Amino acid sequence: MITNNLISRHEIQGHSRLIAFFDECGDHSMEKIDRDFPLFVLATVIVERRVYIEEIVPRLNHFKLSYWDHEGINLHSRDIRKAQGPFSILQNSERRERFLTELTILMEELPYT
Repeated sequence: MITNNLISRHEIQGHSRLIAFFDECGDHSMEKIDRDFPLFVLATVIVERRVYIEEIVPRLNHFKLSYWDHEGINLHSRDIRKAQGPFSILQNSERRERFLTELTILMEELPYT
């Protein structure tokens, strides 16, 4: 039975209803602490599989495609902060301001915990 959504209930059977993403930032070493970045953060994002497929992925891809020719860009905070690699486009202050504003709004609006 296909629902009005992009995937059917049958397609998600056998899979968890939720998806969890884990990421870390900073240095987990307690022996040599970086004075410029003395943090270690472990973050988890939990989202319903259907919401991830039907809402989050398309909106993130739309955001990425408004800045790059493909959606394969990984949004790494360090690269964004330092305007490195594909984020060198953020060396332009107006573009950086617009990018950060749009990304912040997107993160506030997306349905995840």
